[in-house]
Amino acid sequence: MRICIFIFLLIFSSFSFLNDSFSSRFPREYFHAKQILFSKLPLADSVCNTFGLKIKQVLPIALPECARYSILSDKIESSANYYLYATLGSSCGNFSIGHFQMKPTFIEQLEREVLKNSELKLFTFIHDYGKTEMDEETIRKKRLHRLESEWWQMRYLCCFYRLMESKYPALRLETEDEKLLFFSAAYNVGFNHSEKQIREWINRPSFPSGKIEPKKNFPYATVALEFSKDPQILNYR
Repeated sequence: MRICIFIFLLIFSSFSFLNDSFSSRFPREYFHAKQILFSKLPLADSVCNTFGLKIKQVLPIALPECARYSILSDKIESSANYYLYATLGSSCGNFSIGHFQMKPTFIEQLEREVLKNSELKLFTFIHDYGKTEMDEETIRKKRLHRLESEWWQMRYLCCFYRLMESKYPALRLETEDEKLLFFSAAYNVGFNHSEKQIREWINRPSFPSGKIEPKKNFPYATVALEFSKDPQILNYR
């Protein structure tokens, strides 16, 4: 009898391991992200089309962030961030904002990359704040205002995608899944890291809780890939 029970538990644990996924381990968070996804599809489709991209290429990169997004904490962080970042800069205030959890420094980096990369001419608008003579505090306030917009966050995400294609042209020969894994890891750890560091991050289990509960974590890129296989994305239009 004990042998039968042992065999059953062994088979069950093996089956659970094989079917382990972010959606099965964190069903509430996955469902929360899917609700956000559903509300974004028409807007995301429109913005992606503007830059010759498809939803299934771009949106999954940031969808894991939607799984741990909290409206309450976002409002608290935005309030603190607005004052500290606007008046003192990124060294004093650099919090995540919105469903895609973008930071002001991420946008600053994108702006600098667009300025020096001729392949990103379609995105010159991201560093255009109107008047040529404008103090840095006013620019930072405008940048924060843009970050609070879903439309702007989607445009930034498309810019990030095209930037990564430009920085790593060899990836165009790889499969869409391989590109997604690399781009997602870069989005999570920071695209200013080296290619070696980004590739190492692809398999680093740090999401969603970082060092708080490491045993429950998945690699961020793996979660992004899981979202890319969701029927809502695959079957959209």
